Amino acid sequence: MKKIRFADIELNGESFEIRRAGELIHVEPKIFDLLVHLAKNPGIVFSTDELIGAVWGGRAVSDAAVVSCIAHARKAIGDDGRAQRYIKTIRRRGFRFIGEVEQQAQTPDNKPTGDAFSPIHSIEAHADPSMMVIPFQLLSKDTQDNSGKHYVQTLISTLEIVLMRIPLLQMSSYSLIHDDSDNLPSGRGLYNHYGIDYLLEGSVRAESGRVVLSVQLSDARRNIRLWAEQFILEGDFNSSVDNSVHALVAKLEPQLYKAIYDRVRSSSTAGGSRSLYLEASGILALKGWHHDSFTTASSLLRQSWERDREFAHAASYLSLVLGLGYRLNLLKQHKGTYQEAIDAAESAIQLDDMNSSVLGLAGCALADLGFNDRGLLLLKNAVELNPSNAQACSALGGVYLTTRQVKLAVDYLKQGMRMSPLDSRLSVWGGLLSTALRVSGDLSGAVREAARACQRDHRAYMPQVILAGAQLAGDNPGAAVTALHEAYRIKPDLSEDQIYSLLGKRLGRSLVAKNS
Repeated sequence: MKKIRFADIELNGESFEIRRAGELIHVEPKIFDLLVHLAKNPGIVFSTDELIGAVWGGRAVSDAAVVSCIAHARKAIGDDGRAQRYIKTIRRRGFRFIGEVEQQAQTPDNKPTGDAFSPIHSIEAHADPSMMVIPFQLLSKDTQDNSGKHYVQTLISTLEIVLMRIPLLQMSSYSLIHDDSDNLPSGRGLYNHYGIDYLLEGSVRAESGRVVLSVQLSDARRNIRLWAEQFILEGDFNSSVDNSVHALVAKLEPQLYKAIYDRVRSSSTAGGSRSLYLEASGILALKGWHHDSFTTASSLLRQSWERDREFAHAASYLSLVLGLGYRLNLLKQHKGTYQEAIDAAESAIQLDDMNSSVLGLAGCALADLGFNDRGLLLLKNAVELNPSNAQACSALGGVYLTTRQVKLAVDYLKQGMRMSPLDSRLSVWGGLLSTALRVSGDLSGAVREAARACQRDHRAYMPQVILAGAQLAGDNPGAAVTALHEAYRIKPDLSEDQIYSLLGKRLGRSLVAKNS
């Protein structure tokens, strides 16, 4: 049913509104979700972990955050911790809804089956996307193959951790929802009851010294397949786990960004702070780092942060776009750009200094603006908090390159790129890796990585200039001039100073002279 009523309270699942004695009560989306979940399951005691699984999609949330949400939910319905007329605290166990519900959407045993449940979380009401990884099916002749079972368990747990580096993506826990004695609800059922937007499923088998991994990404709300691919990895189950994760994430992450971007663009919540942020991050991931994407993304991120000054993700990403755009001339230069980037980075750090994504973006921005020591410290913290933060690893390599610690630069850039999605952002990191290899004397490696960087984004001038420098350093002036001409084609107003900033004055002047 669309509405749940108790006492003088009405929860409207269609308009996502709470009314008390007819008066509209404004609450945050998570508070609404929490109230609906409790009211749809009266009498059941939910632990904080179970509430995190159902309402927050299993994302890392503290017990204190759940308690705070309970307090706000009580306030919204005219309850409090002392009276506990509707939401009762069960000591050392959790919380139970004790109000007398007139209408509710649930099966007799309070368990989800098929598509019978009304939404408690929807694309129209909330911007944050959520995803569940369903344990992959093991296709093995030997059903007692423990190495195969261990492979699947390790792959899934590692995938869930790595995918949480995508800001705002909520990872729902399969184990909290599924009971071996029950059938898992359909995709639509999972969306309706738990707000799960995307499902990742697959199968795995070992054959002839290789592991064959087949996966598919689905849109749970629409019950359609978005992407599917098969990966063939050399080695056995025990030796191929890490390679499986990197290979899968590299292909999966761009597909997720595309799905989230398309979802937000078609959503009625477009214009909200988090929706604007997701739209901007999708543009940067899908369209590359160049003038047009930076101009659009900076505007969206600025609007996002203006709508919610407590939103650290928006401030940190804005600082990166402004900082990197300022350094690489990807934005029109304004007097206030430099200071705006610094202010956004410092604000993001003040808002959330324990989030790896926030620190990685803000640290990169500050380093781009010339604050290498501060940027280095923040990026180290970001990587320590989340070793799978590819952006922070690559940015850390960039800082080490700037400070002439070339070996560390090469190591961190390679590490970050290995964990990165296969999208156009690799053109920037690949360009930096090429520069580091050139400085270290590996000229063939420098040319190879620069050429790959150019392949990653044919609209970016930076890797073309770096390729030209690598070719010239490798005594191939003809190829150098060809690459420089391509850079001029992409950016007709390319200046000598911009070439010098990428190659250094000596190599840059030599390249310009060869082109004369």
